Amino acid sequence: MIELNEYRKRKLISWILSKQNKDGGFAFPNPLPSMSSATFYATSTLKLLQVEIPNKDKTIKYLLNLQSSDGKYHGIYTVFFSVKTLSFFNLSPENPPGAIKDILEYLVRWKKIGKYYIQIASPLETIYYSTEILTLLNYKKALDEIPKIALKFLNDDGGFGIYNNSEIVSTYFALATLYLIKYPLQEPEKTARFLKKCQNHDYGFASVPRAYSLFIEDTYYGIKSLEFFNEKIDRPEQTFKFILKCQDEDGGFNRSVAGGCSTLENCFYAVHILDSLSKYKIG
Repeated sequence: MIELNEYRKRKLISWILSKQNKDGGFAFPNPLPSMSSATFYATSTLKLLQVEIPNKDKTIKYLLNLQSSDGKYHGIYTVFFSVKTLSFFNLSPENPPGAIKDILEYLVRWKKIGKYYIQIASPLETIYYSTEILTLLNYKKALDEIPKIALKFLNDDGGFGIYNNSEIVSTYFALATLYLIKYPLQEPEKTARFLKKCQNHDYGFASVPRAYSLFIEDTYYGIKSLEFFNEKIDRPEQTFKFILKCQDEDGGFNRSVAGGCSTLENCFYAVHILDSLSKYKIG
């Protein structure tokens, strides 16, 4: 079985826990204030490692306090990271209608925007966040409109992306969105072929076909995307070696074998990749 040994795992857990602030949230780097994104990445990773969150009550209070008294949040990312993290504790925000209202206003804007009028790199990421929030809060009225919004970014090669340029991050978030609402692709084999073209013979995935594998997030999105089709990657042993090389001396994970600093986001990618690889039978 592919997995971290106990020494590597203990160092990783220790590094993650060192990023928790007194208010129960997590931040990177310390001593910055707690962030919803950092708290999500840390909590999700620890949950997968089957580690109890220290000061859990404080963490929950921190997450609940991210919603203002009128029910609003400071942006789509804060809504997603806080609501999703609360779900790990089987909780919801104190004012679900306020969170839902934010998302519905956001979706109204998206319906009016075409694939060529985009000012952010991965609109499908925020579309997925919106869908996940509505699903978690059991608000299904707006979900019927989601497929049309997501599919406007489907390209002829089977991938998803803006300006007819498919890439692996947008493709993952489109697939995750459609999976959540149980909406099937008309030509799933074409999308699976695009993903396979992003897989290299070295250790992982590139953001686009015919490019080098460089970053841990591309391998995460590639593996997780193929799982929607019950497809496995080639050379899982090479991918495992790549992940190990991304672990720093401090126990955290950086973005690539070229080095860099450990981040909670990269730890999230690494541990979730390892969880997928643990299902492979290695000879």
